[in-house]
Amino acid sequence: MTKILEVPKQNYRSTKREAILQMITKDMEFAVQWVPEQKDMIYKGMVNKGACRMLLIKCYLATGQFQKAKDQADILINQSGYELMKNTFGTFVNTYSPQTWQVTRNVIWDLHRPENKLIAANREVIMGMPNRGATAESMIEFLTLRIFGPSYTSGSDLKTPDGKQAVQNYARNNGSYRQNYDYIRAIGRGIATWRLTSFATNEMWNVNGQSDLGDLRHNSTVGNWGRMDSIKYNDPTSTWFGKNLLFRHPTTGALLCTDSLRVWFDWPHYKIYLQDVVAEANQGANQFNGATNGSNADWYLYRLAETYLLRAEAKYYLGDAGSRSRC
Repeated sequence: MTKILEVPKQNYRSTKREAILQMITKDMEFAVQWVPEQKDMIYKGMVNKGACRMLLIKCYLATGQFQKAKDQADILINQSGYELMKNTFGTFVNTYSPQTWQVTRNVIWDLHRPENKLIAANREVIMGMPNRGATAESMIEFLTLRIFGPSYTSGSDLKTPDGKQAVQNYARNNGSYRQNYDYIRAIGRGIATWRLTSFATNEMWNVNGQSDLGDLRHNSTVGNWGRMDSIKYNDPTSTWFGKNLLFRHPTTGALLCTDSLRVWFDWPHYKIYLQDVVAEANQGANQFNGATNGSNADWYLYRLAETYLLRAEAKYYLGDAGSRSRC
């Protein structure tokens, strides 16, 4: 379809995938020629030349034009004013409850804070999607903590060894609330509507038989990566209060978690943590879900880091799999 229909059409025919890709590629070549760079535009979030070039690279890969894909990636990496962020920058946004979940400031954490995604100091963002404001009309709620976080406050699915609910979602005005065990504000109250695969949580971090804990994206010491055994029992009436969660009973070996799919898994906390300003303003709130109205949920569409991966793919198909993309 290349124009708006004016009369009913009943003779549709399938178009070959190759023809569609060729047309899209031609359109993107035109866009790269004429769409302005972000630096020459007034507003953030508009389609810019860098984003068009990024999509053109993907078109060239899809159509088997690997040298062209590499050439465009070289331009985006070396000649377009972007660069990978290597040091901390922008605003340091800790969790609402650093006494519970302390984040040691690092570049990966800063890079994924919505407050930093679209600022001028961020040289890595190629195209971002602004999503902030005080009303439903000015932002889309982005409940990443609830959707992607583990359902660790599920009373029936995760127990203490003495049979109590493992983690309670106490509001700050609850008499049993303890500041150092305020997991609801620190990591949210997830229900794991979606969750990462076993590959994403385990296998991809395995390097020569060792788990690569030095990678900041997979580092639980600085607070970026979430691990279930880093959470502690927070019911003051339990004899296990303040001790780290266990998957099995230490004596009997019985399962303390009956749902390892939605309740017990690691997660990339640096990606899904968004401050919930509505819940924070309410002392009786016992659910922190992510970016609600008034919060900041700016997000990435394209980052330069992805360009390096696309260039590596082009090099692989050009028979240059042994070389490394220079960062």
